[in-house]
Amino acid sequence: MKLQKLLELDELDWATVERGASGAFGRIEERVKHGTYDVVLFLAGYTSHKSVPLLKACKAIGVPLVYLPRGYSAAQVVHAIQEQLVPASSAGAAQRA
Repeated sequence: MKLQKLLELDELDWATVERGASGAFGRIEERVKHGTYDVVLFLAGYTSHKSVPLLKACKAIGVPLVYLPRGYSAAQVVHAIQEQLVPASSAGAAQRA
């Protein structure tokens, strides 16, 4: 996958959720609680009351959560990670390099 290679990830697990369904959120929440994920990329358009336990689990366990407000193209994901996870001083140095 292009995104997996770009981010130099050993593994990228895509979890999909149908609008209105909550079962997938529960499965992902359990994986977060068991330390399966190092980071969670979350499409902001899927935020609902059914996703709240997953989002709270990420926060409680300390799994970084990156909101993707404008889709999940490689450029959008990289931008969101830089904006939300990279300290400002590091981001500036990375952009100058």
